[in-house]
Amino acid sequence: MGWWGWPVTALGVVMAIAILLDVVLSVFHLDLSGPISTATQRAIARLMVLLSKRFRWARRSLLAIIGPAAIVSTIFVWVGLFILSFALMVWPHMNEAFSSASGLEPLGFIDALYYSGGTGMVLGYGDITPQSAVWKILAFVEAGLGFALMTAIITYMLTVTNAVAERNALANEVLGETDRAGDAVNHLILSFNYEDVSGLHNRLQGLLDGLQELRARLRELPVIELYYRSRDPSRDFEPMMRAITEMTIAGQLLCSDERAKRLYLTVEGLVRATTDVMNLVVARQMSGEVLYKFQHPEPEQRDVKFLEDVRGRLVEGIGAEYLTYSAAVDEAALVLVFRLRLFLKEIDRLTGWSIDHIADADRELYRWDTDFDHIEDIASKQP
Repeated sequence: MGWWGWPVTALGVVMAIAILLDVVLSVFHLDLSGPISTATQRAIARLMVLLSKRFRWARRSLLAIIGPAAIVSTIFVWVGLFILSFALMVWPHMNEAFSSASGLEPLGFIDALYYSGGTGMVLGYGDITPQSAVWKILAFVEAGLGFALMTAIITYMLTVTNAVAERNALANEVLGETDRAGDAVNHLILSFNYEDVSGLHNRLQGLLDGLQELRARLRELPVIELYYRSRDPSRDFEPMMRAITEMTIAGQLLCSDERAKRLYLTVEGLVRATTDVMNLVVARQMSGEVLYKFQHPEPEQRDVKFLEDVRGRLVEGIGAEYLTYSAAVDEAALVLVFRLRLFLKEIDRLTGWSIDHIADADRELYRWDTDFDHIEDIASKQP
């Protein structure tokens, strides 16, 4: 062994600790995700989105494999780095502390990878064996950690699958609530007019419960934010959040009606939940400048116009005599309008989600100018 032997072994130890910590954070921590897995998934997602914008004819097919590709890539990175780390530990010592059944010498880096892979995956071919107690113990440790890694990977896959199913269930509920048109304001008006307040309260409470569960899942699994998409655009994350948030904004204004006072706590819960979900995504996916704007909102005139339009639709839909003006309510609602507009604009720059939705969406939903630079161009090119 040359002078480089122990530094390489130390590098292997550091790599093993880093990859195992990444797995623990990603699989078992409820609020954090490992940096290695996060970077891997983000790279895969942005590559696939880039390809989807280049090959428009295959866009939905490419988007539909982002999630599975990100998970498979993460697993390969975890397993690959795990095997590599232990290979680096034993490589400098292969010819001193290990023997080969074939008797061929010297043993090199490929042999170290082969030995580490067989031990880590609990295969144990036995054609390369450690001769000293230290390396025998290390083999036992690697085999145990390898078995634990496989168990963690299976757990992670099941957790992601369940989380995606829950997110899709919420998207389907929102789609059903808005009659597949995505017009949340109109849905709120119809519900208020044709159901009693208790019925509307139950609907909003159901959305709040689903959104709170989604918020908990997003804290644990960033991969389900933007990366898991199906061939059906209606299940995408962005239009779901747009519809829920617009319904929340309309609910804030509706609560000024005496008949809707009992909705107040539920609507406030929706305000907090929608803000938290958007903030999570912005913090993890956007620049520090965008995060600062989100956390220090400065509504613009177009946000005021959007809120006035929503109020106008509510007045027309439920009767002008029932809604009262409140500066405090308007201020809170404007903040949410601004955050929604910023959220949609910046997410669109990353994913191009409007490509799949603008042709089918009600143009009135974009009347407050979401400032998607290419939105008109996209609409004009739809087949």
